[in-house]
Amino acid sequence: MSAAPAKRARTILIMAGGTGGHVFPALAVADWLRDRGWQIVWLGTRSGMEARLVPERGYPLEHISFAGLRRSGVLRTALLPISLIVACVQSVRVLLRRRPDVVLGLGGYATFPGGLMASLLNRPLAIHEQNSVAGLTNRVLARLADGGQLPRPLPQQHEFARLNLTHVLLSKRKLIQLVAQGHVDGWDDPRMPTLVGARRRGFTPEGFKLFAERIGVSKSDAWIDMSVLEDCMREDLNARAPRRMAVLDPVRLVIDNYPEGGTEECLAPNHPQQPDLGRRALPFARELWIERDDYQEDAPKGYFRLAPGAEVRLRFAYIVRCTGAQKDAAGNVVAVHCTYDPATRSGTPGADARKVKGNIHWLSAEHAVAAEVRLYDRLFAVPFPGARNPAGTPVDDAAAAAVVAHAVVVAGDDVDEEAAEPVERNWLSDLNPASKSVITAYVEPALAGAAVGEQFQFERHGYFVADREDSAPGKPVFNRTVTLRDSRAPR
Repeated sequence: MSAAPAKRARTILIMAGGTGGHVFPALAVADWLRDRGWQIVWLGTRSGMEARLVPERGYPLEHISFAGLRRSGVLRTALLPISLIVACVQSVRVLLRRRPDVVLGLGGYATFPGGLMASLLNRPLAIHEQNSVAGLTNRVLARLADGGQLPRPLPQQHEFARLNLTHVLLSKRKLIQLVAQGHVDGWDDPRMPTLVGARRRGFTPEGFKLFAERIGVSKSDAWIDMSVLEDCMREDLNARAPRRMAVLDPVRLVIDNYPEGGTEECLAPNHPQQPDLGRRALPFARELWIERDDYQEDAPKGYFRLAPGAEVRLRFAYIVRCTGAQKDAAGNVVAVHCTYDPATRSGTPGADARKVKGNIHWLSAEHAVAAEVRLYDRLFAVPFPGARNPAGTPVDDAAAAAVVAHAVVVAGDDVDEEAAEPVERNWLSDLNPASKSVITAYVEPALAGAAVGEQFQFERHGYFVADREDSAPGKPVFNRTVTLRDSRAPR
């Protein structure tokens, strides 16, 4: 008995090209289909990003000769009908040779001639493309069908509104300008809205998925505030990032009644909500590093940290009482002095005998490791860089900047544009001068060997990631992904 013929793998012809906005989503679809047994064939051009990216991913690429009219001359515009005919002929040849079971259009110049010929050859066709004019593809196909050139039923294009995120520019021309003029440190700068930039910033795939689920999809334009994306990253990292201590603005704390040269270990949980991750040992000594703003000589009401005569608990260690501070000739505090109560060590019966309101973090001055820490913030200081704002005024003066600072649109809200007027201004003037700050901080000894891309929560500060390019064993470099809470949110 002869063996049954092998079942032919289903083939899909993907049409996508030009820019990353078309190519990268199409590659994700292709990978998903390939994992499920589909054979992938790609239809594109030689001038788009697909010419390099698609073969690198291992997919066969069929070329057609077609381009748009943007910034085209008179001659090229006049020759457009001939170019379209040539592209249609090339598309027919590909369709007859490859015989795809399904044709999928995901944007780019190849989609129109390829989709048109697939429809004429009665190939199952689906088109998803973002047009500058809503419904343009559907209207063009409907007119062709009314004229008898296309059979019905027609393929339907499903259009959704683009993702508009405040404090961000997605124009490729402007992003190129940012890189070329040195306003950022390259395409992988953690402030850039690029995949490599987001990865270096420490943004996680799970955080982006949560963001997509939270904002949903819409057919009407809406602005999503950057804080929504930041909150999604916080929520994801809160569950996964182990806790560590870091002192970003250090001042020395001297425990006068602690034994000279003495050290001991204090135990701290790696994650307070995940006890199975265990605990870590923190060296404790007579001289420590604390945050400079954890001491105030003239403490205001409601300040529960160090001040002359005040008591606080050193996290996972002892209760200490501040006795004063040492200053330099300029009046700057160089050391804070205190005494400790040996009976109040955390984890012992005496720890609960006394209660204090303040709780601060610390590091042993002898054992802490110096590290470069890069504090990243939003690249633009205003929600709508280079565009009109609800106040209808430029941001070149302080009064206008104060107005724009409150002109934040959240997901689903409408902008009140009754008083708004288009205002021409240089979008580069909206760059946030405080979007990057590089400091030298002190971190736990264990962080000296942090692996590239490893993520942590620095207690009381935020979420940080070991830089993918510059961090090395013994010389750690950390990038701030996001703060612990949104300091801009109304209280």
